[in-house]
Amino acid sequence: MVPEDFARAWRSVGKALEAAEMKVDDRDRSRGLYFVDYKHRKPRGRIARTLMFWGDDESTQKERFLVLLQSAGEQTNVLVFDEKEKLVTAPVAEDILRKIQQNLD
Repeated sequence: MVPEDFARAWRSVGKALEAAEMKVDDRDRSRGLYFVDYKHRKPRGRIARTLMFWGDDESTQKERFLVLLQSAGEQTNVLVFDEKEKLVTAPVAEDILRKIQQNLD
């Protein structure tokens, strides 16, 4: 949640995404959407960990996410969706939201 109306939050979140060095590929203000390519660490499966015991337990993966801003009066909710427009609740969504929060003006 951003304690600003939609117009101010739109600018603030856009700047925060840029400051967090998240690549914004597109935006649609009328729908409140930022289309973000985000590189994150994804845990490997059990078999991969067994076969690659000398390596890292995680691999880096780049995915497309939708950052949605929804007006809620004098504040704005910020949600993260995957490419299929399904709400993301995984740690990666928390990471994206944390980075936005850390970089808000």
